[in-house]
Amino acid sequence: MDRSFVFATGVWLAFAGGLVGLPRAAAAAPLKIACLGTSAMAGYGSSAGHHLTDWMGMDLGADFEVKNFAVVGATVLKQTDVSYWNRPEMKAAEAYNPDIVLFWFGGNDTFVQYWNAHKGEFEGDYTDLVQTFQALPSHPKTFLVRMLVFGDGPVQKSVVESVIVPTTDKIGVATGSFMINYHDQFKNDSMWYPDGFHPNDTGTPIIGKYFADVISADLKAAAMDGGADATTDGPTDAGGMTADVPTVTDASGTGGAAAGSGGSAGTGGAAGATGGASGSGGAPTSGSGTGGSAGTTGQSSSGSSGCIVAGAPPFLGPAGLAVVALACLMLACRRRRR
Repeated sequence: MDRSFVFATGVWLAFAGGLVGLPRAAAAAPLKIACLGTSAMAGYGSSAGHHLTDWMGMDLGADFEVKNFAVVGATVLKQTDVSYWNRPEMKAAEAYNPDIVLFWFGGNDTFVQYWNAHKGEFEGDYTDLVQTFQALPSHPKTFLVRMLVFGDGPVQKSVVESVIVPTTDKIGVATGSFMINYHDQFKNDSMWYPDGFHPNDTGTPIIGKYFADVISADLKAAAMDGGADATTDGPTDAGGMTADVPTVTDASGTGGAAAGSGGSAGTGGAAGATGGASGSGGAPTSGSGTGGSAGTTGQSSSGSSGCIVAGAPPFLGPAGLAVVALACLMLACRRRRR
C-alpha cells in the first residue's frame, strides 16, 4: 500500500479521534435566588404550589433556583418580638449564599404597636438587612419590592404610601439595589386581593411572571453595562420606571441571565406566557401547561478558548488538521492513479 495513503489515513484518524476526545463545556450551575419577606412573599392568600414565587421560578426556568425564606407576620424592625432578624429563616437564607436576593418588607412594621415605638429605626434596620446579604461571600445582587396594599387594618395603608414606599426607594439607591415596582404595576388590580393585602391564585401567575421579567431584564441590563448595578437616583424596573436601564414591558424570550466577568449576556429569557398548571388543578411545574418555559439562558465566560487537538502544534487546530488531511488524501489518490 502506498505510504502516502497510509500517512494521510493516519492523520485523518488522529484528527477524528481528537474531535471525539474534545472535552465538553460543563453546564453552569443555576443562579440561586433567595426570597425574603413576610406573608405576601410567603404565599399567604394563594394555594400551595401556586404562590407567586412558584410561578416566578417556573418563568425564570432551569437556569435559576428559587427558594422562599419569607416569614408570615415578621418585621424588618430589629426591636420587635416578631423581628425577621431573630428567625431561623434568616440564618438559612444566609447559609444558602444566594446569587440574588429579593426583599419584601414594610407592611407589618406599620402595626401601631411597632411603628409608634420604632418608626425612626425602619430605614436603618432595612438598610442593614440588605447590606448584611450584600456582604455574603457570593456578593448577591439585591432587589427591593415596592410595597402595595389595598386594605387598611393592622397594616396602616397611609403609612405604607407616605413612608414605607419612598423609604424603600431611598434604601434602593443607597445600597445599589434593583427595584421591583410592584406598587405601580398592580395598583389597579385590587380584584386579585380579596383581603386587600395578599394576591390570590388568579393574580399570582401574573405577578410571578412580572417578577421574573424584571429580574431577567435588570440582569441583562447590568451585564450590558459591564456588570454594574442598573440603579441611579430612582426606582428601576422592567415595567416603565426610569433610571439608567432600558424600559422593558415584556422580557419574554429576550432577557438573559447576567454574564460573568468579561462575559456577554445570554440570549434566552423568561417565558412568554404566564405558565400553566400541570394537569387539572395541578401545581405549576417547569415547562408544563400552556405557558412555555424560559428560554435557555446564555452562559457567561471570561473569554473564548480555542479547541486544540492533543499532540497538534499550537498553531494547528481542528480546521488546520482537516486541511492537511484532505491534502494528503488527494496526494495519495494522485500517486495511486499513476
